[in-house]
Amino acid sequence: DADSNHIFSLIDGYRYSQTLFTAVSFKLFDHLTTQELSLEELANKLNLSHLSSLERFLNACISLKLIQQDKINKKYSNTQLSDKYLVSTSPVTLNGYIDHNNQSSYLLWCKLRNAIQENTPQWQQILKQ
Repeated sequence: DADSNHIFSLIDGYRYSQTLFTAVSFKLFDHLTTQELSLEELANKLNLSHLSSLERFLNACISLKLIQQDKINKKYSNTQLSDKYLVSTSPVTLNGYIDHNNQSSYLLWCKLRNAIQENTPQWQQILKQ
């Protein structure tokens, strides 16, 4: 029902953000900004040898509307949104903010329960890791 959809979107939020974080860390959008690439070509550019796991990952990116796949030639390309905000050379790239969230903010939010229970900031423990 409609009420539970909001709860499910909260539950699944980390999956969406981790998919985005991983795509940016692979520089997926940089590889797809100038040309469409096949699964095999992408695997080569990303230095990945497991096509099945890459294909599942790319399907997740498609479901999040981060990339698209041509139905005929099966090649992948960026969406307009990704070309604008997720290519590192774009003047309005969000990649720095995405990297920051992946490397520190995400870890801090994983410690929210500890922060509440201990009434202490968690950044020192996180940064020591």
